[in-house]
Amino acid sequence: MLLPLNNIFNGEEMVEITWLGRGGQGAVTAAELLATAAINEGKMAIAIPEFGAERRGAPVRAYNRIVTKWKELPKTPVLTPEILIIIDPGLATKAKSYVSTEKIRYLIANTTLSKSELLKSIGKDISEENVYVLDATKIAMEIFGRAIYNTVMLGALVGSVPLVSLSSVENAIKKSFSRKLVELNLKAINMGANKVKGGA
Repeated sequence: MLLPLNNIFNGEEMVEITWLGRGGQGAVTAAELLATAAINEGKMAIAIPEFGAERRGAPVRAYNRIVTKWKELPKTPVLTPEILIIIDPGLATKAKSYVSTEKIRYLIANTTLSKSELLKSIGKDISEENVYVLDATKIAMEIFGRAIYNTVMLGALVGSVPLVSLSSVENAIKKSFSRKLVELNLKAINMGANKVKGGA
């Protein structure tokens, strides 16, 4: 059974999340899917896109705010997230150039770096138990044949931090994609979740 959100962060009422990727990798879509899943569970949630240069390959950030009880959610960028998801492997060592790492409590990254190497590269000292690394690039290439990492990383988030259930994310995907894409993205979600849970 998943812990309530307000038990994850020592009673804080709101969880703030930043997705860091590049244009075309689906960071905005991942944030929207997470918000939909949370809302369908009766939580309050918002997804906030930030497109920056709005060109493929440029750094892109997207944000989520989630609460378990009604609360006015700011629509401003999340400057100091509790959870950081790094979608693009090339940004794993450059994250602190794009987002404040001051309040990060969970870090999930698409990288081949070890947990200690990742933490050293972004200058953050948190427990390695709250750091999750996976080669989402390899998984995405196996499933999609191209660099679309967002649903793999969304699966990694759901598999590592008790925000929403996997089934809620699966339902959000079923309502958001065409039939063929549903099957591929469901596979991506589950492989991402399985990987951070210690699966092969």
